Amino acid sequence: MPSTYSPNDVTVTLGGFLIDGFAPDDIVATEAGGDTVKHVRGSTGHVARVVDRAPQLIKCTLSLMQTSAANTMLGLLHDAQRVPGSMPLAFAIKNLNGGEGVVIPSASIMRKPGPDFGNDAKVRQWVIEGQGEIASAGAP
Repeated sequence: MPSTYSPNDVTVTLGGFLIDGFAPDDIVATEAGGDTVKHVRGSTGHVARVVDRAPQLIKCTLSLMQTSAANTMLGLLHDAQRVPGSMPLAFAIKNLNGGEGVVIPSASIMRKPGPDFGNDAKVRQWVIEGQGEIASAGAP
């Protein structure tokens, strides 16, 4: 039976706000920081398997069209997080059709994208980062 994917089934939320207005090619790129398992070989050839059970540092890059209203909202959230005592934001990506996703309970917007202008609509890339979990397809 063929599998189905639709970008319309991918939802992205930050601080309870639904983010939309994504670029035509890339919606979001996710990168986990560091290996969860590594092997260390001793001088006699004995190999130890080291498992890092700490939550992963996850970096997500959102690609939005410059005309997306979400740019304004993300800019306001970025400015608000710079205020001392501000609360971190919950971030989530869900593929409603495939079970894949990302959850970062305490995320930060790392930087504002610069305003690029040209003859065509440009893309604004927002970087969201924090400790969290990546769920693979079929994972609980």
